[in-house]
Amino acid sequence: GWTYYPGGGDEGSVTVTQMQGLRAAHNAGFTIPKGTIEGAIRYLELCKTPEGGICYSYGSGSDTRLPITAAAVCCLYSAGEYESPLAESCMNYVMQQFKGNRSEFQSGHYFYLHLYASLAFYQAGDEYWDAYFPKARDNLLRQQQADGSWQAEVGHVFSTSLACILLQLPY
Repeated sequence: GWTYYPGGGDEGSVTVTQMQGLRAAHNAGFTIPKGTIEGAIRYLELCKTPEGGICYSYGSGSDTRLPITAAAVCCLYSAGEYESPLAESCMNYVMQQFKGNRSEFQSGHYFYLHLYASLAFYQAGDEYWDAYFPKARDNLLRQQQADGSWQAEVGHVFSTSLACILLQLPY
């Protein structure tokens, strides 16, 4: 796993961001050592919780984090792990949370959660996407401010940018 600074430990969201960056570099033609991706996948496997999701960091205990679990699904897909047991476990966990009305999940990570959940569900196919998107879209539209923005703890620009990404996915 990676963290915010060298030698500082590990953290799930930084790791999934790094994996997304490595996938973008691969898509741009850079050679990414296979062992680097395998090591990141091993890290996510170590962070798997009994519920089937991913915890905040390897040393943080087994507190499953829905936003990081959704992000992990996208990263595993980016690594070509579409049908791995870990990807399936994480996807099942995320889907169950949304079926249990966790789509209303509110925190500073609301838009982060929905960004990665929407990408995961979109890539997983119509069954997942159709169960997720209409409700998520309607929730987002209800939250839009009169000036056209969205607001969350991290600010208008971040929230509005992610809301626009989410809403354009079907197109």
